[in-house]
Amino acid sequence: MNTLIIIPIALALLLGLLFLLLFCWAVKDGQFTDVEEAKYILFREPKD
Repeated sequence: MNTLIIIPIALALLLGLLFLLLFCWAVKDGQFTDVEEAKYILFREPKD
C-alpha cells in the first residue's frame, strides 16, 4: 500500500483509541454522574 494512505489511517485509529480510552477513564472516574446537579447550583444560598 501507499504510505500516503497508511499514515492517515494509522493516525485516525490511534486518535480514536485515545479518545475511547479517555472517555472510559472519565466514566470510571465519575465525571458523568449527576449531570443535572450543575444547573441547580446557581439557585442555592451561599454558605457564608
